[in-house]
Amino acid sequence: MSSSHRRGWNPVFRNAQARSQKLRERFGPEYDRVVKQEGDPRKAEGVLEFLEKRRAKFKIRPLSAADRSGFAVRWNEVQSRVVDDPRAAVTVAESLVSEVMQARGYPIGEFEQRAADISVDYPVVVENYRAAHAIALRHSAGQASTEDLRQAMVHDRKLFQELLDERAAQRIGSITMATPLRKDEPQQIDNQKLTTADLAKRQRAATEPKGPRPVLGEGMPAEQNLEQAGREPKQSASGDAAATVPKQ
Repeated sequence: MSSSHRRGWNPVFRNAQARSQKLRERFGPEYDRVVKQEGDPRKAEGVLEFLEKRRAKFKIRPLSAADRSGFAVRWNEVQSRVVDDPRAAVTVAESLVSEVMQARGYPIGEFEQRAADISVDYPVVVENYRAAHAIALRHSAGQASTEDLRQAMVHDRKLFQELLDERAAQRIGSITMATPLRKDEPQQIDNQKLTTADLAKRQRAATEPKGPRPVLGEGMPAEQNLEQAGREPKQSASGDAAATVPKQ
Protein backbone atom coordinates (compact mmCIF):
# COMPACT_ATOMS: atom_id res chain seq x y z
CA MET A 1 0.00 0.00 0.00
CA SER A 2 1.35 3.40 -0.95
CA SER A 3 2.12 6.08 1.61
CA SER A 4 -0.80 8.15 0.30
CA HIS A 5 -3.17 5.22 0.82
CA ARG A 6 -1.77 4.62 4.32
CA ARG A 7 -2.40 8.29 5.17
CA GLY A 8 -5.93 7.97 3.82
CA TRP A 9 -6.65 5.13 6.26
CA ASN A 10 -5.00 6.95 9.16
CA PRO A 11 -7.74 8.45 11.41
CA VAL A 12 -5.36 11.12 12.69
CA PHE A 13 -4.64 12.24 9.14
CA ARG A 14 -8.34 12.21 8.26
CA ASN A 15 -9.17 14.25 11.37
CA ALA A 16 -6.48 16.79 10.49
CA GLN A 17 -7.90 17.12 6.98
CA ALA A 18 -11.41 17.57 8.33
CA ARG A 19 -10.18 20.18 10.81
CA SER A 20 -8.47 22.15 8.05
CA GLN A 21 -11.54 21.96 5.84
CA LYS A 22 -13.81 23.23 8.62
CA LEU A 23 -11.58 26.19 9.28
CA ARG A 24 -11.24 27.01 5.58
CA GLU A 25 -15.01 27.04 5.21
CA ARG A 26 -15.49 29.07 8.36
CA PHE A 27 -12.87 31.75 7.72
CA GLY A 28 -12.54 31.85 3.94
CA PRO A 29 -9.96 34.49 2.93
CA GLU A 30 -9.07 35.06 6.57
CA TYR A 31 -7.74 31.49 6.72
CA ASP A 32 -5.26 32.22 3.93
CA ARG A 33 -4.23 35.51 5.52
CA VAL A 34 -3.46 33.89 8.87
CA VAL A 35 -1.56 31.02 7.23
CA LYS A 36 0.59 33.57 5.41
CA GLN A 37 1.07 35.54 8.62
CA GLU A 38 2.05 32.52 10.72
CA GLY A 39 4.07 30.82 7.98
CA ASP A 40 2.70 27.41 8.93
CA PRO A 41 -0.83 25.98 8.42
CA ARG A 42 -0.86 24.10 11.73
CA LYS A 43 0.09 27.21 13.69
CA ALA A 44 -2.46 29.24 11.77
CA GLU A 45 -5.20 26.73 12.50
CA GLY A 46 -4.32 26.87 16.17
CA VAL A 47 -4.74 30.66 16.08
CA LEU A 48 -8.11 30.39 14.34
CA GLU A 49 -9.38 27.75 16.76
CA PHE A 50 -8.33 29.97 19.66
CA LEU A 51 -10.32 32.84 18.12
CA GLU A 52 -13.37 30.60 17.76
CA LYS A 53 -13.22 29.62 21.43
CA ARG A 54 -12.72 33.24 22.47
CA ARG A 55 -15.65 34.35 20.31
CA ALA A 56 -17.88 31.68 21.88
CA LYS A 57 -17.64 33.53 25.20
CA PHE A 58 -19.04 36.79 23.78
CA LYS A 59 -22.72 37.61 24.22
CA ILE A 60 -23.37 38.98 20.74
CA ARG A 61 -26.78 40.58 20.32
CA PRO A 62 -28.63 42.44 17.56
CA LEU A 63 -29.24 46.16 17.93
CA SER A 64 -32.62 47.50 18.90
CA ALA A 65 -34.58 49.33 16.22
CA ALA A 66 -33.90 52.62 18.00
CA ASP A 67 -30.15 51.95 18.14
CA ARG A 68 -30.00 50.93 14.47
CA SER A 69 -31.82 54.09 13.46
CA GLY A 70 -29.63 56.25 15.67
CA PHE A 71 -26.40 54.79 14.34
CA ALA A 72 -27.62 55.13 10.73
CA VAL A 73 -28.43 58.81 11.27
CA ARG A 74 -25.02 59.43 12.82
CA TRP A 75 -23.30 57.70 9.88
CA ASN A 76 -25.16 59.88 7.40
CA GLU A 77 -24.03 62.93 9.32
CA VAL A 78 -20.41 61.77 9.19
CA GLN A 79 -20.62 60.90 5.51
CA SER A 80 -22.00 64.35 4.71
CA ARG A 81 -18.73 65.81 6.03
CA VAL A 82 -16.51 63.89 3.61
CA VAL A 83 -16.29 66.73 1.07
CA ASP A 84 -15.65 69.54 3.56
CA ASP A 85 -13.43 67.67 6.01
CA PRO A 86 -12.53 64.11 4.94
CA ARG A 87 -9.83 63.81 7.60
CA ALA A 88 -12.21 64.46 10.46
CA ALA A 89 -14.90 62.30 8.83
CA VAL A 90 -12.60 59.26 8.70
CA THR A 91 -11.61 59.67 12.34
CA VAL A 92 -15.24 59.86 13.46
CA ALA A 93 -16.27 56.97 11.18
CA GLU A 94 -13.71 54.61 12.69
CA SER A 95 -14.87 55.57 16.16
CA LEU A 96 -18.48 54.98 15.15
CA VAL A 97 -17.69 51.48 13.90
CA SER A 98 -16.12 50.72 17.29
CA GLU A 99 -19.24 52.00 19.04
CA VAL A 100 -21.47 49.70 17.01
CA MET A 101 -19.18 46.74 17.72
CA GLN A 102 -19.39 47.46 21.43
CA ALA A 103 -23.17 47.85 21.29
CA ARG A 104 -23.38 44.45 19.60
CA GLY A 105 -21.36 42.84 22.39
CA TYR A 106 -17.83 42.67 20.98
CA PRO A 107 -15.06 43.68 23.42
CA ILE A 108 -13.20 46.87 22.59
CA GLY A 109 -9.44 46.77 22.92
CA GLU A 110 -6.46 47.30 20.66
CA PHE A 111 -7.26 47.40 16.96
CA GLU A 112 -5.59 44.08 16.06
CA GLN A 113 -7.59 42.27 18.73
CA ARG A 114 -10.82 43.94 17.59
CA ALA A 115 -10.15 42.86 14.01
CA ALA A 116 -9.32 39.31 15.12
CA ASP A 117 -12.52 39.07 17.15
CA ILE A 118 -14.74 40.38 14.35
CA SER A 119 -13.07 38.07 11.81
CA VAL A 120 -14.85 35.04 13.25
CA ASP A 121 -18.28 36.40 12.31
CA TYR A 122 -17.24 38.64 9.40
CA PRO A 123 -14.26 36.92 7.74
CA VAL A 124 -14.73 38.78 4.45
CA VAL A 125 -15.46 42.39 5.40
CA VAL A 126 -12.86 42.36 8.19
CA GLU A 127 -10.32 43.01 5.45
CA ASN A 128 -12.13 46.26 4.65
CA TYR A 129 -11.89 47.16 8.33
CA ARG A 130 -8.14 46.59 8.27
CA ALA A 131 -7.77 48.59 5.05
CA ALA A 132 -9.65 51.56 6.54
CA HIS A 133 -7.47 51.46 9.65
CA ALA A 134 -4.29 51.36 7.56
CA ILE A 135 -5.41 54.51 5.76
CA ALA A 136 -6.23 56.17 9.08
CA LEU A 137 -2.69 55.42 10.27
CA ARG A 138 -1.25 56.95 7.09
CA HIS A 139 -3.49 59.95 7.64
CA SER A 140 -2.12 60.43 11.18
CA ALA A 141 1.37 60.44 9.66
CA GLY A 142 0.30 62.99 7.04
CA GLN A 143 0.64 60.49 4.19
CA ALA A 144 -2.99 59.95 3.11
CA SER A 145 -4.53 61.78 0.17
CA THR A 146 -8.11 63.02 0.03
CA GLU A 147 -8.97 60.09 -2.25
CA ASP A 148 -7.42 57.67 0.27
CA LEU A 149 -9.64 59.12 2.98
CA ARG A 150 -12.75 58.78 0.84
CA GLN A 151 -11.81 55.16 0.23
CA ALA A 152 -11.38 54.61 3.97
CA MET A 153 -14.98 55.73 4.42
CA VAL A 154 -16.09 53.15 1.85
CA HIS A 155 -14.15 50.42 3.67
CA ASP A 156 -15.51 51.36 7.09
CA ARG A 157 -19.03 51.51 5.78
CA LYS A 158 -18.93 47.88 4.60
CA LEU A 159 -18.40 46.56 8.14
CA PHE A 160 -20.65 49.23 9.66
CA GLN A 161 -23.58 48.19 7.48
CA GLU A 162 -23.05 44.49 8.22
CA LEU A 163 -23.07 45.24 11.95
CA LEU A 164 -26.35 47.15 11.58
CA ASP A 165 -28.04 44.48 9.46
CA GLU A 166 -30.69 42.97 11.74
CA ARG A 167 -31.07 39.71 9.81
CA ALA A 168 -27.32 39.12 9.64
CA ALA A 169 -27.06 39.80 13.37
CA GLN A 170 -29.80 37.30 14.12
CA ARG A 171 -28.16 34.65 11.95
CA ILE A 172 -24.80 35.17 13.58
CA GLY A 173 -26.36 35.09 17.02
CA SER A 174 -27.94 31.71 16.23
CA ILE A 175 -24.79 30.10 14.82
CA THR A 176 -22.74 28.11 17.31
CA MET A 177 -19.00 27.65 16.91
CA ALA A 178 -17.80 25.77 13.83
CA THR A 179 -15.43 23.75 16.04
CA PRO A 180 -17.56 21.92 18.63
CA LEU A 181 -16.39 20.91 22.09
CA ARG A 182 -16.30 17.34 20.81
CA LYS A 183 -15.05 17.14 17.25
CA ASP A 184 -17.20 14.07 16.54
CA GLU A 185 -20.38 16.03 17.37
CA PRO A 186 -22.15 17.92 14.58
CA GLN A 187 -23.22 21.50 15.22
CA GLN A 188 -26.86 22.14 16.14
CA ILE A 189 -28.85 25.18 15.15
CA ASP A 190 -32.46 25.33 16.29
CA ASN A 191 -32.20 21.63 17.16
CA GLN A 192 -31.31 20.74 13.55
CA LYS A 193 -28.08 18.91 12.89
CA LEU A 194 -26.09 20.71 10.23
CA THR A 195 -22.79 20.03 8.57
CA THR A 196 -19.91 22.48 8.62
CA ALA A 197 -20.67 23.24 4.98
CA ASP A 198 -24.21 24.24 6.00
CA LEU A 199 -22.76 26.53 8.66
CA ALA A 200 -20.42 28.10 6.13
CA LYS A 201 -23.35 28.73 3.77
CA ARG A 202 -25.28 30.41 6.56
CA GLN A 203 -22.20 32.42 7.48
CA ARG A 204 -21.77 33.63 3.91
CA ALA A 205 -25.49 34.40 3.71
CA ALA A 206 -25.11 36.59 6.78
CA THR A 207 -22.67 38.84 4.94
CA GLU A 208 -24.44 38.95 1.57
CA PRO A 209 -26.81 41.88 0.91
CA LYS A 210 -30.40 40.64 0.50
CA GLY A 211 -33.34 42.98 0.34
CA PRO A 212 -33.52 46.44 1.92
CA ARG A 213 -30.80 47.59 4.33
CA PRO A 214 -30.74 50.40 6.87
CA VAL A 215 -30.94 53.68 5.00
CA LEU A 216 -27.44 55.07 4.76
CA GLY A 217 -26.78 57.93 2.38
CA GLU A 218 -30.33 57.81 0.96
CA GLY A 219 -29.91 54.13 0.06
CA MET A 220 -27.17 54.83 -2.46
CA PRO A 221 -24.32 52.26 -2.55
CA ALA A 222 -21.30 53.42 -0.59
CA GLU A 223 -18.99 53.81 -3.55
CA GLN A 224 -21.54 55.77 -5.63
CA ASN A 225 -22.53 57.92 -2.67
CA LEU A 226 -18.99 58.92 -1.86
CA GLU A 227 -18.04 59.42 -5.50
CA GLN A 228 -21.04 61.66 -6.02
CA ALA A 229 -20.20 63.55 -2.83
CA GLY A 230 -16.81 64.28 -4.39
CA ARG A 231 -18.33 65.36 -7.72
CA GLU A 232 -21.31 67.49 -6.70
CA PRO A 233 -20.59 71.10 -5.70
CA LYS A 234 -22.18 72.44 -2.53
CA GLN A 235 -24.76 75.20 -2.90
CA SER A 236 -24.20 78.50 -1.13
CA ALA A 237 -27.00 80.45 0.52
CA SER A 238 -27.44 82.44 -2.72
CA GLY A 239 -27.73 79.26 -4.75
CA ASP A 240 -24.28 79.57 -6.35
CA ALA A 241 -22.19 76.44 -6.56
CA ALA A 242 -19.18 76.39 -4.26
CA ALA A 243 -15.97 74.78 -5.37
CA THR A 244 -15.47 71.19 -4.24
CA VAL A 245 -12.39 70.10 -2.38
CA PRO A 246 -9.83 69.07 -4.99
CA LYS A 247 -8.41 65.59 -4.81
CA GLN A 248 -4.83 65.52 -3.68
